[in-house]
Amino acid sequence: MTIDFSKYPDEHGHFGPYGGVFAPETLMAALEQLKKEYE
Repeated sequence: MTIDFSKYPDEHGHFGPYGGVFAPETLMAALEQLKKEYE
């Protein structure tokens, strides 16, 4: 059995070669703020 990791984000949180995140646009500001707090 092989696991297809292409449907999961990489270590940077990007999906596939084009990046992106799996989150609604309305949450992006809150997610960016949360990301800054953890850096």
